[in-house]
Amino acid sequence: MADTVKVDLSGVDAGTPIVNTRTAPQPEPVRQPEVGTFTRFAIRCVAAVLGIVCAINAFVVFLSGITSPLCIVAGIYMILLFILVEMFEAPICCQFFEFTNAVNSWSERQKSWVKALIYLLLPIVGIGMCPGLSTILGCGAVMVIGVLYGLIFIGKKGDAVQQAHVRRAGGGDNITLTNNENQ
Repeated sequence: MADTVKVDLSGVDAGTPIVNTRTAPQPEPVRQPEVGTFTRFAIRCVAAVLGIVCAINAFVVFLSGITSPLCIVAGIYMILLFILVEMFEAPICCQFFEFTNAVNSWSERQKSWVKALIYLLLPIVGIGMCPGLSTILGCGAVMVIGVLYGLIFIGKKGDAVQQAHVRRAGGGDNITLTNNENQ
């Protein structure tokens, strides 16, 4: 349903043009993608699968929590971590939450290094609560996602460094980074 605006035109002559004084909202600047579409899709698929691995291990940690109540908390934390990964990478899996689209759109606007930090730092809490094999496997799966996003961020920088070395060496294919053969 479109919003209607009521305008009082009683004091306006028939020949006077009506001017819209409201400014149109400025569109967000289009951000150049850091990687290609296929690479982004492949990382999202891998992240969705690794999120499921985290969830399976979270249930194992939760059910084996009879030895330590902190492991029950770690299992719940890992389930929340799974939900976060799925909201970031595969929002179709979490459409029953009302705020999934908002979380996903925020995630889409972030740089790859921000996602890498999120995926690398959050699982450390779970491992600290219950340092068992299932916790390490589940949280480690989320950390692998962080490593993938970190590689995306570093990949751009690695190309620039290599190109700088090629320019410095005069464009030759045989580049010697260290000259220690004559010593």
